[in-house]
Amino acid sequence: MAYDSTKPVTGGSLIAADVRENFRALEEDDFISSKTTSGYQKLLNGVIIQWGVTGTMTGNNLAQVAVTFPIVFPTALFRIALGLRGANSAITESCPYVESTSPAPSTTGFTINKGYNGNASSHEVTCDWIAIGY
Repeated sequence: MAYDSTKPVTGGSLIAADVRENFRALEEDDFISSKTTSGYQKLLNGVIIQWGVTGTMTGNNLAQVAVTFPIVFPTALFRIALGLRGANSAITESCPYVESTSPAPSTTGFTINKGYNGNASSHEVTCDWIAIGY
């Protein structure tokens, strides 16, 4: 039995009974997740949150890393956010960004360009990322 979001919540003492019934209907499969370095969480409303960390990027702004999501977003990718890891000088001189055209982000993954602001050609950086879709 699956959670029934269309079930009306009624007034009085029936509210508690309705809530208990719906909570019992929730099953472990309704909260599918992979709690790993590159993982995901499926929410009851269909939204999926995925996360991970890239490999090391070294070199100039042409350095790229392809990221494949742990699972495919079945319908659409909403947003990707990046966080930068590396030595202080690498962080201040690097400005990684998600490639928007070739290849464009998709429901299966995306590409990060290292980018740089100054002389970051020899710095090594990695990126933490999080993506939201459904």
